[in-house]
This record gives sequence, C-alpha cells and structure tokens, in this order.
Amino acid sequence: MKKIFLLANVFLLLALSFMACSDDDGTGDIYMKIEEVRFTPKGGETDLDLKVSGSFEVVPNEDWIEVWRENDKIMLKVPPFFSGVNRTGSFDIITKTSSRKVTVLQRSDFFEILGDKKVVVPFEGKEHKVTLNSSFENGESRMRVRCKDEADNDWINGEFINTTEVLIKINSSTKPRNAVVYLTVDGDVEETVMDSLVVNSVITKAEDFNNTKWIATFKNREGTDFSEEVEITMNSDKQLILKGIPAYEDRKNPVVEIPFDYSSSYSSITISFGNTKINPPILKESDSRYVYLQGMSSEYKTWKLNVDKSPKSYKGELIIDDAGNTILDLSSYSFVDYSTWSWYELIGFRFGAFGDTDGNKPLGAARVVVHLKLTLK
Repeated sequence: MKKIFLLANVFLLLALSFMACSDDDGTGDIYMKIEEVRFTPKGGETDLDLKVSGSFEVVPNEDWIEVWRENDKIMLKVPPFFSGVNRTGSFDIITKTSSRKVTVLQRSDFFEILGDKKVVVPFEGKEHKVTLNSSFENGESRMRVRCKDEADNDWINGEFINTTEVLIKINSSTKPRNAVVYLTVDGDVEETVMDSLVVNSVITKAEDFNNTKWIATFKNREGTDFSEEVEITMNSDKQLILKGIPAYEDRKNPVVEIPFDYSSSYSSITISFGNTKINPPILKESDSRYVYLQGMSSEYKTWKLNVDKSPKSYKGELIIDDAGNTILDLSSYSFVDYSTWSWYELIGFRFGAFGDTDGNKPLGAARVVVHLKLTLK
C-alpha cells in the first residue's frame, strides 16, 4: 500500500511538471508571412495572426511602437505622426530557438507646389500666392516659409494661409533681388523641407531706373578690359539715359549719353541708335564734332548711320545673376532688319565722331565698346 502511494505521488509530480512546461514545448519555429506593417499619419491599432511552435514574446525596438501578445495574436499600435518624412521602426518576435523582425512603416503627409516654381514679382512691394497639392488636413500653424537670401531676407517673407495656399510678400526694396523660398513642416521629430521656389523681384517700370548708379564693364576691339561708373537718369520726355562711358579711351570727357527704353513684360531694354534721320546726335563736343552710336556685328563690323539699312535699335536683357546682382546685359543681343527679315547678332558699339549733324564728315573712330554689361551698385 505504501508503494502504491509513492507511485501516485510520482505520477502527480510528473503531471504537474508537464502542465507547467507544456507552453514551452515545441520547436520554437515561427510561422508568419507578414514582414511589414504600414500605418497612415493618423496612426491606429491592428492585430496580426501568427503560429508559433512553443512560447514567444514580442519586443518593440522604438518607443513610439506599442506591441503586446493577446492570446494567439500580436496587437500593434502607433500614435498619430505629424511630419514631412516617413518613419520606420520594428518589433521582434522571440522564441527559445529563433526570432523574427517585423518592420513598422508610418507614412507622412505631403505637399508640393503646383505650377511654376520660378516666379517674377515687382520689387516695389507686391504679393504672390502659391497653390499646393497637399494631403495635410490641418496643421498650417506648424508649416513654415523659410526665405534664404545671400544678403538678408528682410525684403521677402511669407506665410501659410491654409494647408493648400502660401502667400509670399515682397517688401519695398531699393533694388531688384532674387531668393530661394523653402516651404517646410515643423514635424514631431524634425523640420523638413517639402518644396521650394525661386522668387525674382524685378524692375517693372521705367521710373525705377531713374537716378540709379551702375558699374559698366566692357572691352575694346583689342580685348582690353575697361570699367566705368555710370548712371541712368530720366529726361523730361520720360526717356531713360545711360550716361558715363567716355567717348575716347585716352580721356574721361566727353561721356556719351545713350537713350533707351525699358519693357518690363520681357525684362528687356531697347536702345535706339543715333541715326541722323531719326534722332539728334548723342553729344556735341566743344570743337563742333558730333558723336553717334553705331552698332557692330560679327557679320558687318560696323553699320554706318547714313545708309538705308542702318539698324535703328537693339534689345538687351535685364537679369539677376546667381549672386543676386542686377545686371543690364548688353553683351548678347540681336537686331532684325525688317526690310529683309534677317536677324543679326550684335557684339558691341562704336561711338563714331563726325564734323556735321548729317554725319557726312567722319573725323575718325572714337571708342569701341564690346560686350557691355552694367551691374547695379
């Protein structure tokens, strides 16, 4: 009887041991096809089915991931995420013999500029509205307009009106400039640049040129470099005058006065040649010689002013270079001969000196100016 009691106790202990360790039995193999779980920016909760041979545990690898075991399922939860970039994390499924890593991807919202990413606005103070394609439903208070300018950014700023519209403001300025405007999101983790545009503030009316100072750079026919301080003024007829380039290389006076017009629609200037049949002389020296502006091209080295096919005008461009300098670029321009509809590329000017107002008594060449550029001071 005593032996039977002992055997019963042994069987009882074995049974208890088996019950305690039954969850650890198995190979530890993990049967699961899911390798990545994706969430929207709003976050949320989901459950994952899996089959494990034996016991297991789940361990998150980032603090924004909540994961736990609930019966034979894995419960996964992530919070809302305000950002301009996706975030990626993971959690591990661990058994006594193996482990499996599952990636958790939470996508961000996005926005991008619709339309042209290079805008031109008047420099004297205007606004420009930018429209966005945006998935953000709210949060414009955490969206930023960052204006980067090499000198300063006091002249330009902006703000988000809502999640799909941005207002760029150009303040009054003494000169045209350009800037890169970055649109960013101040996210939960970091500030992210979402898109950008280039803003050029330009001269839009002729009066903006009046009493401005410039540095003129050019070459002569032999390729010698010259630099002169010049100015642009406006006469009583509202015509702009470029003044300050000496007519001769060996002395500062007299200086030529070149009339021109400005067309803001194309950011171009039109300079009229001093043709005796149309315009008065550019200047008159004390010894009664007259100096006229002539064009030069690669095809015809000079165009005399007293011939029927003399060009009457040419166009140059007002540009802003990469350094933010405002430049009247006269080094590359063209003239069309409307009688033959032929285009000629002009390369410079020649200030021709004559002894009468009809241009019939040439007194020798004055200065040759090639590849002329004016940079606003």
